[in-house]
Amino acid sequence: MGDLKHSEMTEYLLITGASGFIGTFLIEKLLNETGFDLVVTGRNADRILQVNHTRVHFVEMDLFHPGSFAEVFMNYHISAIFHLAAMARLSEGENDPIQSIRINYIASVELVRLSIQHQVKTFVFTSSDLARHATSVVGMCKFLVEDAFRRIQNVNTQFFTIRLANVIDSPGTVTLIFKSQIELGGPVTITDPRMSRRFITGSQAAEIIYSAYLFGRHNDLFVSTDKAINISHLARQLMQQLGKTVPIKYIGAKPGERLSEKGYSAQEVFPTSMSGLGKLRNILDNQEETIRIQNQLLTKAKLHGDMEVIHILKGLFETPEA
Repeated sequence: MGDLKHSEMTEYLLITGASGFIGTFLIEKLLNETGFDLVVTGRNADRILQVNHTRVHFVEMDLFHPGSFAEVFMNYHISAIFHLAAMARLSEGENDPIQSIRINYIASVELVRLSIQHQVKTFVFTSSDLARHATSVVGMCKFLVEDAFRRIQNVNTQFFTIRLANVIDSPGTVTLIFKSQIELGGPVTITDPRMSRRFITGSQAAEIIYSAYLFGRHNDLFVSTDKAINISHLARQLMQQLGKTVPIKYIGAKPGERLSEKGYSAQEVFPTSMSGLGKLRNILDNQEETIRIQNQLLTKAKLHGDMEVIHILKGLFETPEA
């Protein structure tokens, strides 16, 4: 009971996915920039426990069982949520769409519901450029969480989104894959000579998330305004850095993969005080796009015969903000 009484007097920041690549940078940023204690959760508990800081409290939350979230809100007075946890890799979502739907969409919406119920002040959601004109399962799930935010009105919690660019050298990213392929003598495998992507570092990602937390307002959607880098050019840069030249092999697009991430024009975004970060001017409720994506996810669930996920999705699509 002592812990519960203490939690009522103390406000905490909750970080989901804290053991991930960005999470470690964000923990350091929040410890340095704020006086809050941090409640952190993630799949790699050992990595989080290595932080070994008196203001960092590890808890277990199972994204496959969103009901497990409630205990965190009962035991801690959460002031803000940084929702990083996700199946973020496009290939993972295509290979296991049911798992992606459960983690990226269903669990996220439950966290939204609890944040409203417990009057959390701020909810920062890390989305992706995959949500724009979404064609992949990961992108569609991210879009639907953004869409849920757009429908939330007249609550005490402020919800806003950051569509993060690719984070250099995070697990599964093309930079790590290329470095490994170069070290092994090649070839470097690339989808298409025209392929391009935007990149940021882990510390830049943490800075963007923290800036959004400080300056964001309800329904803000922050986006990267940096120019995309041609992937073939990136591969050659990495070869130069590593002092090895190896062949490049073009292998064609994977399911759900796009050649490029379309940039945002000056007319689409407000500039922010942070270089490379903009805020969308008009966040419209595109009902046609929402229905398209909902139908595609339902089709995926039906193809896999997961009746539980089908039932949950139908309920959420009727009341996406809940």
